[in-house]
Formats: sequence, structure tokens, C-alpha cells
Amino acid sequence: MSPVHPAPIQLADLATAMRPDWDRTHLEGAIAQARSSGWSFPRVFSEVARLLVQEDSSPRDLTEAARQPLKSPSAPASPELQREWAATCREFLAIRSAS
Repeated sequence: MSPVHPAPIQLADLATAMRPDWDRTHLEGAIAQARSSGWSFPRVFSEVARLLVQEDSSPRDLTEAARQPLKSPSAPASPELQREWAATCREFLAIRSAS
């Protein structure tokens, strides 16, 4: 299995093709904000994909979701998501320790 490589520009390209009504600059800002809030790229991708197929959604919905990191999910996270989150936390702590 190969690792997931972040591709925010390509994600914005896809969103532009699927949702021409979305402001690309706002979407790129929302993606950056979600990433700076600690979201992994797979989480950002999943949320953007979910929003892309909802007709009444916008990049603002991603921004709002990223602002609510402590909001409890309605269902427990899958073991795979928990492992991904733990790996992200370890990576963050390693970077923090190195600086």
C-alpha cells in the first residue's frame, strides 16, 4: 500500500470542474485552514468530496467544520481513522519536539 499524498491544488481543480459556482480562492483558503487546524489530507478530501455532491453546500461549510474540532461525531470513529489520527498526532509531536 502506498501512502496518501496531499494534493490540494488538484482537489481545487476537481471542485472547480464539478462546482463552477464555488469561488476557488475561498475553497483553497478553506482547505488551508482545515489543514492548519490539524486535519489530515484524507479528512479534508473526504469532507470536500461530501460537500461537492451536496447542492446547497459551499466552501464556507468546510471552513465552519474546521472551526469545530471538538464537536463530537455522531458515531465513533473507525479504527482506521483512529490509527490515522494517532499517526498525525505522533508526526506533529515529533515536529514540535524537533523545533
